[in-house]
Amino acid sequence: MKPAERQDQIIAQLLEHGSVHIMELCERFQVSEGTIRNDLRTLEAQGRLIRTHGGAVPADVAHPVLARRNRAPSTI
Repeated sequence: MKPAERQDQIIAQLLEHGSVHIMELCERFQVSEGTIRNDLRTLEAQGRLIRTHGGAVPADVAHPVLARRNRAPSTI
């Protein structure tokens, strides 16, 4: 399977389930963790997802932890 095909399937699974996990993707596609990490890095660079510890969530999901991480520090 070509990387672009695998990445499209990762996005489809992400949209269907709301998140993906590296180990599950490794098993599903029979590839290494490094391959999946590269796919997630590529998809994140394209703005299609946000990487999390051990997986990813859709880029348009307002995840509380990610919102705090990306929020600018308050100026008091």
